[in-house]
Amino acid sequence: MNRAILIGLTLLGLTATAVAAPAGLGDVWRETGFDRLAVQSAGMEKSLATFARDSLREIALRRQIREDDKVALTLLLASRPGLLADRWLIPVEGDMLLPLLEEVGITVDHRTLRLGDCLRFDQTGQVMGEGRALAVARQVLLATQEGEPIHSAALRLFSRINAVADLGPSLRLIPDPNDPEGGWHTVEEAKRLGIAGAEEAGGHLEALFDAVAADDATAARPAAEALVTLLPTLPNYTSSTRLAVDHAYTVHRPYFWASFAYVVSAILFFIALVTRGDRWWLAAMIVMGAGWIIHVLGAVARGYLIQRMPLSNLYEATTTGLVFIILFALIFEGMHRMRVVGFSAAALSFIYYRWLLSSDVYGNDAIEPLRAVLNSYWLDYHVTCMMLSYGAFTIAFAMAVLYLMRRHMPRLMRWTPSLEDLDLYIYRAIQFGWPLLGIGIVLGAVWADTAWGRMWSWDPKETWSLITWLIYTGFLHVRLVHGWRGVGMAWASIGGYAAVLFTYLGVNFVLSGLHSYAGNTPAITAGEGTQRMILWSVLVVAALAAAGTGAWWSLRQGRSRDGVEES
Repeated sequence: MNRAILIGLTLLGLTATAVAAPAGLGDVWRETGFDRLAVQSAGMEKSLATFARDSLREIALRRQIREDDKVALTLLLASRPGLLADRWLIPVEGDMLLPLLEEVGITVDHRTLRLGDCLRFDQTGQVMGEGRALAVARQVLLATQEGEPIHSAALRLFSRINAVADLGPSLRLIPDPNDPEGGWHTVEEAKRLGIAGAEEAGGHLEALFDAVAADDATAARPAAEALVTLLPTLPNYTSSTRLAVDHAYTVHRPYFWASFAYVVSAILFFIALVTRGDRWWLAAMIVMGAGWIIHVLGAVARGYLIQRMPLSNLYEATTTGLVFIILFALIFEGMHRMRVVGFSAAALSFIYYRWLLSSDVYGNDAIEPLRAVLNSYWLDYHVTCMMLSYGAFTIAFAMAVLYLMRRHMPRLMRWTPSLEDLDLYIYRAIQFGWPLLGIGIVLGAVWADTAWGRMWSWDPKETWSLITWLIYTGFLHVRLVHGWRGVGMAWASIGGYAAVLFTYLGVNFVLSGLHSYAGNTPAITAGEGTQRMILWSVLVVAALAAAGTGAWWSLRQGRSRDGVEES
């Protein structure tokens, strides 16, 4: 009784503390809906929360701003960046720049520069010129050739610093009622053009800037409320539905929660494999299915925001491709209860997503307008078929790896299906993926004919997609005609998947061609991102090993008890 009273008083005290705690700026944005206001960026209207996230990713690394209020930091950088002159904010990507920066007396701390070393500010905190770091980056760009590592590092630094200087002019909050193209203006531009409501909005915005600079949530609230009341009434303002979807997509991070569900389902599938328990399998299917639904909702939300299939760049194609991998796993598991397919698909999807999130190889996940070269309905058909085939080949690759492990470590891998079953799973997955890859190549050729006037140009991406298809064609040929099975076919599946990865990723970063718009410049921080991906992979393996050990021990203890009872 006393313990219950103590717990109740503790909870009451925590609640009272939470109620008494002063509201911060983040509470103001959420409670007033200020972070749902529209900003036009790169020709698209985004919620302020999304604009802040995208803008800050052009300036700093995620780890440098992880604890910040993104909206408040964006407003401060847009209005009075000089107040953050001593903030270590701008990352230096590439060791070759460090000596040059140190030569001019700039201190670099953990590969990060102070904002005051990058730009010069006046007494009010406004940008008044370039700093020493920006001057160094400019000199390097003039003295080196495009493609050199130091040139790429200097260009990245130059872009990050300029992103700070350009943030204020990018804060376009006022739609132009007379622009047939749907252009928007900053408050100052709108005031000069005499747009109705601009003067009033300017007064509220200036008051909000003052409150943010002083970190005064009490003063920020009435200014935020006034802007939330005023701006949506302006002509040509963005619909509330679009802004709500955009805000929810950014704040709730559906892809992250889907990946979390996948790693949990991978652990459950692994336990189901070791124990052969149907309840574990059912739990794994439920968790994976829930993750897949969240994943699909994220893809649908992104498609709604960009008004097309989310397939136009490597980020979108990868996240959408993972939807197909999990879908295949759910179908195969529902039909055959193989367990190993669900385990492999969930684990690989989680690892791929974490690498995608951790590494800058793909760039960030900003929602941007479609490039002109991609503006074709053939994009959806071509890329969808390609990603469906890659999903099937991913399953085949996972089965091939397990086959080889089972063959060479039979006692350690006895929890997996038999070699005959694994061999069959490899074959079935490739059977499904091979025609889809062929159809995707044909659709790509048709698209190329409409876009470039020729169906085939031996572009590296085209060439390697054909090589990949020929590898899998050879696999099916020797399987069906000559009856080949076993180790050789498992290695052929792994070789085919290596060609898939090179076609999908390697070509973009090693070779250049007509598909360069998909992203062919590896970020200098790819190494750091890859290290984080490896860390996540190790954590997954460790979690699976711990779960498997526990399940094995539990099963062994149960069998021991059964043996004692029988004797």
